[in-house]
Amino acid sequence: MTNSTTEIAFLQNIKNYEPLYFNSNVKTSIYHKLPVSRRSSVLILLFLGKFGEIRVVLTRRSRSLNAFSGQISFPGGKAENGLESEWRTARREAFEEIGLSSNDSYLLNKFNIKIENLNYLPCFLSRTFLAVRPCIGIIKNNTTANSIPNLFDEYNVSSLNFTDHLKLNPGESSSVFSIPLRDLYDNKLTDINQLTKINKQNEFIKKRFIKTKWSGINWNYRSYVYPVSNSYNEIEWLDQIENLSSDEEFSDNIPMVNVNGNNNIKQTHENNKIHNSLSNNTDNIAQNDTIKINDVWGLTANILYELAQITYDGSNYWENKKKNSIGEEELIYYLFKNNQIQPGKRSSYETKMIRNDRNVTFNTVIPNNEFNYLKSIYT
Repeated sequence: MTNSTTEIAFLQNIKNYEPLYFNSNVKTSIYHKLPVSRRSSVLILLFLGKFGEIRVVLTRRSRSLNAFSGQISFPGGKAENGLESEWRTARREAFEEIGLSSNDSYLLNKFNIKIENLNYLPCFLSRTFLAVRPCIGIIKNNTTANSIPNLFDEYNVSSLNFTDHLKLNPGESSSVFSIPLRDLYDNKLTDINQLTKINKQNEFIKKRFIKTKWSGINWNYRSYVYPVSNSYNEIEWLDQIENLSSDEEFSDNIPMVNVNGNNNIKQTHENNKIHNSLSNNTDNIAQNDTIKINDVWGLTANILYELAQITYDGSNYWENKKKNSIGEEELIYYLFKNNQIQPGKRSSYETKMIRNDRNVTFNTVIPNNEFNYLKSIYT
């Protein structure tokens, strides 16, 4: 495998991306204006898969957690103090959840690898009224000009002896796996297979997209359903990590699904009424097979979707995208400006929003002129 048969070149688009923050600000995210208790970071951990594709590490949240239990997410969590950067928060949480050391010297000395901080995305708003800051990193071999002959060897971590290092914290995560970032690319401008000579099918078995609304603001509902058993595509050091999920968990929050049936997938989240299959990719699965699935949906899917377009379309995407509409910095800013997302306990308004009270919307606290502006950029 060579540089030309991998997706390594697309990493430069991530590095070149210039986020646009609230009020068309190019320097400072809304994250740094918010109280510490409302700041959270996630680690979008990338690595080069065994076919040369860019893959991203995901976890399934433990059922014992109060928020978003059983759902697919990135490693991540809340900031501990005002001096902790987004990157350090994300790295610390990754250590707590999946055992990935946040000590760069340890990773270098033990495995001869490093996690390069490629870039950040603007903040997104979680359903629990936290600002979520995506931090993008990639696992790569430590290199010197004399020891590494090409970029492929720099990013080739397929033989990494990592299985004994990564340990799931059962109170935080019940499984860890990866998916190819290209699965979330719309394929509008770039033929990835043609450019990289990687003739690879999508790994998801079902995909859904519905334009809907979140309390008066346009919101894109995305879902990508993957089989839990994916050894052919998965990197070995992830595939060997013990899955702590129980059978009960698979039959509840993460159901088993008949891939050629009526697509009536049982879900526990609020969007179950629109959780119907819009497309299938089941060529490699026998008729009437029932399989366990990982459903990548909601905020996680939307963050990955934006990153995929940035990665494979480059500046064509972010320069043509409607101003300030990558992430939800403007929405967070106007909520903060209007006395929400404040220190201490959540406001009664926030509590009602979290409980999906139909009598409140974003327009309840955001004045009409500001609300109309938000509606114009989120389409």
